[in-house]
Amino acid sequence: MDPDRWRQVEELYHAALEKNPDTRAAFLQQACGADAALREEVESLLSFAGEADGKLRAAVHEVASQASSQQNLGRYRLIERIGKGGMGVVYRAIDPAIGRVVAIKTILFDDPAGKGSEQQARLLRESQAGGRLSHPNIVAVHDICQQGPTSYIVMEYVQGRTLDQAMRDDPSLRSSGDALRIVRECAAALDYAHAQGVIHRDIKPANIMLQAGGVVKIADFGIAKVAQSSTLTQGAVTVGSPEYMAPEQWRGQAVTGQADQYALATVAYLLLTGRRPFEGESLASLAAMTLYEEPPAAVTFNSQLKPAIDRVFRKALSKKGEGRYPSCNAFAIELQRAWDGAPVRVDNRRKWILAVVATALLAGVFAILWPFLHRPGVDPELRGEELSKQNDFAGAVKYFTQAIAVKPDYSAYFGRAGAYQRLEQREKAIADYSEAIRLKPDSAQAYHDRAVCEVRLDRVDDAIHDYDRALELDPANPRTWNGRGAIYLKKGGYKKAINCFSKAIELDPKFIQAYVYRAAAEKKLPDNAAAEADLKQAGALRRKLSE
Repeated sequence: MDPDRWRQVEELYHAALEKNPDTRAAFLQQACGADAALREEVESLLSFAGEADGKLRAAVHEVASQASSQQNLGRYRLIERIGKGGMGVVYRAIDPAIGRVVAIKTILFDDPAGKGSEQQARLLRESQAGGRLSHPNIVAVHDICQQGPTSYIVMEYVQGRTLDQAMRDDPSLRSSGDALRIVRECAAALDYAHAQGVIHRDIKPANIMLQAGGVVKIADFGIAKVAQSSTLTQGAVTVGSPEYMAPEQWRGQAVTGQADQYALATVAYLLLTGRRPFEGESLASLAAMTLYEEPPAAVTFNSQLKPAIDRVFRKALSKKGEGRYPSCNAFAIELQRAWDGAPVRVDNRRKWILAVVATALLAGVFAILWPFLHRPGVDPELRGEELSKQNDFAGAVKYFTQAIAVKPDYSAYFGRAGAYQRLEQREKAIADYSEAIRLKPDSAQAYHDRAVCEVRLDRVDDAIHDYDRALELDPANPRTWNGRGAIYLKKGGYKKAINCFSKAIELDPKFIQAYVYRAAAEKKLPDNAAAEADLKQAGALRRKLSE
């Protein structure tokens, strides 16, 4: 929308705001005439009167940004606008320092009360918390910056579409197993974040990305809390998107991971039925339903669903957090059981009895196994490492699994991941590398090895991210530079590939594979002389090794 159009919207908005609410409709009908789009824009702003000034500022800021000849934000080169929201604009951009494609979310703080610096500081703190998260189903945060009144967050660029776009494009999603898979992956990411002390607060389809292969990526960790104190979101609603907010959020109470579970259950309900459990005509009616009414039966809107699914939704959408499942994963598991028609879980008293019996049995088993596992020379983790060196990877998996049962630490998960990788069970390897990274976030080797598995599964964007993270932690690893270069070679980014291979060779002048790969990239440019020189050098190194 051009600046003149926005000025027209702004003038009409302020004029309508001065009118009595009972006469606004007649005023707008006369002022807008046959321009239905103009009237819709003004009415949209009026419906969020407490937020409208902020929305207008964000819109004007967006127009000014588009009209400006400046193509950079900080050191980042902007390529195109790919989205917008109430707080700012989202761009696809390039980080020229390493040639990485990123997504940049701008957040405009235009606070006449002088609270902008306080909000920017809060943004920095919360985004740093989100930036510490490292999980396959969470969009990674690379940087948090500031330029004038605009703060911006540099994130992993995800090629794909949002969940709300996917649902619009493919209504049949609700009747497929993909819906349950999406919920499971979201649950895994949320439970991981909650274990790190990070609550999302704004889970909704627009913040759930689906990559080309369908893998879930949750975006905007940490940003929602900042919005609570921003003038761009002031009004009757606290932080969050009203249709997905838990009752405690409406009440302004302290928020825990149970609020994220409530929002995820709302997303799941929408996925399976095509509508949300509560849909009011106004914020007041929506709040009343969320706080006091039970959700309508999901089978009412999708007759293919089994009745047990409603029992799961009623629990996950309980009015109080303590009435919900103990974790998002527990909710996802129960939803899957209900979808599959599995028997209903036993009641709490019976579960307690079974838990006591199971605990006693496990205690007996461990009493028997403990001396065996820990007598001298039979440490399962050491035995797993020995078998890996002997190329008995199936045996190594068994011993590393025993080690994890006794002590689930980084080295046990990392060892089992390596064994799975050599067995070409790459999905299992990625899961174990991810757990190893969670336990030791500064493990450059775990990021590198996970990237190798991702390349084999053709998940090149995930692999690039992991190679980049590995290089941030250990920039002197030639094999990581070589792996990163191989991806660019595959994608046709020959100059970037040559830069990576050159760095690998600089770090290890005897790295034969890097010479061969660099020659392949040089031939594509074409630079045949350089390619021939690299191939000769590779041949000379091979001959020297064989002597």
